Amino acid sequence: MGYNQATAYGAERALFKFDVAGLPVGSRVVAAHLALYLARAEPSTDAPMTITVNRLQGAWSETITWNQQASLIRNPDHAAVTTVGTQPGWYQWDMAALLQSWIDDGARARQR
Repeated sequence: MGYNQATAYGAERALFKFDVAGLPVGSRVVAAHLALYLARAEPSTDAPMTITVNRLQGAWSETITWNQQASLIRNPDHAAVTTVGTQPGWYQWDMAALLQSWIDDGARARQR
């Protein structure tokens, strides 16, 4: 999705969509991980950054813009956090609690 060009750093974002609708009500997550590969850091001397994965409330499409995403509400409950360094390689987020919250919230919504 890019970064905030007004400040150049510190506000880089990406959006990923995960479909959990097919998981049965009452499912319990044993393990879930998101793994992303860092091919290059620019600048290469940039300090490691803490990257947080949050659930967004509200719908968005593949054509969302930087300005549109700013209005989406981030749900801080059960955020997945990891530090991404400057060296190329795989970085992993433990998504179990976050995924469980999505399943539980979906079950509560279906019960209404």
